[in-house]
Amino acid sequence: MVLWGAQGRSFHHMKPAERIQWPESPYVDLGQIKLGALADCQPRPVRIVAKRFLVTLSKGMGYEIDQWMPLSPGQFLQGCYFRHGQERAVYLVSVPPPAEIAAISKWPRIVGGNRKADRSILRGSRSVKPQAKDLSAA
Repeated sequence: MVLWGAQGRSFHHMKPAERIQWPESPYVDLGQIKLGALADCQPRPVRIVAKRFLVTLSKGMGYEIDQWMPLSPGQFLQGCYFRHGQERAVYLVSVPPPAEIAAISKWPRIVGGNRKADRSILRGSRSVKPQAKDLSAA
């Protein structure tokens, strides 16, 4: 089992040079990962199995509502597994919400069933599907 986020844990037993600042929330922004934040913690993508997730939406005039957002079959929430020494934690990867949704809370990154593509996106590189050769023209 791996703990979800830092959960207020302190790492005073570590030497000051080895201490890192774990994110306080259960989320870590995809942009921060791509920029190398917590790179010393060997970030690795993980899939979080869920049927839905909860977000807070703005309905205007200061009115907010919590709403469950369903995931389609084959979709997962993307998490990021961090490891530093003996300490380990999993965070939910967040991205900006879709433009048509006025979400106030963090928006999780939703990924499909292609594991190789999930890894390459987390590292910031692109996965290119090889094109089949047309042998009929030969």
